[in-house]
Amino acid sequence: MGANPEYVDRLVETIIAEYYEDESYFVDRIARFHAEFEIIHPFSDGNGRIGRVIINQQLMELGAPPIIIPNKGKERHYYPVFRSYPVSGDFSALSTLIARQLVESLHKRITLLTAPRVIRLSEWAKVNGVSGSVAANKAARGTIPAFRQRGTWMIDAQYVNEAGSRG
Repeated sequence: MGANPEYVDRLVETIIAEYYEDESYFVDRIARFHAEFEIIHPFSDGNGRIGRVIINQQLMELGAPPIIIPNKGKERHYYPVFRSYPVSGDFSALSTLIARQLVESLHKRITLLTAPRVIRLSEWAKVNGVSGSVAANKAARGTIPAFRQRGTWMIDAQYVNEAGSRG
């Protein structure tokens, strides 16, 4: 829907001021800003592209890497926030999504900088006696340091969990 264009400048100035005054956890602060921005956004496209660019700018201002909110799952995890937020004020699902994508982004950077060999998660699962679906679920939850590259889950070939075993 979006705000009346006549009020956009003032509304954006207000949410920017509130963002910088907000002392809550940085992921919650970014999620709240994004939810508010998308309500103001005066265009009917509703895809959130500009808002997601702003999320990355905010993360980088804080020294965090940019994130990608994958197209797969947007209908289930991303867009519903904007249908419910104006009524409920609840942006917790968006906070969770941003946090998970941030963890994945960190896994990717750390792995690419430190791992001698990066392999597909499916290959890692076979070698380590873990079912592919269990490995993919762990990756999606961020409980193993896997990341997506061009839509494929990847992981350090030598990853061993904290208990000293693989998987």
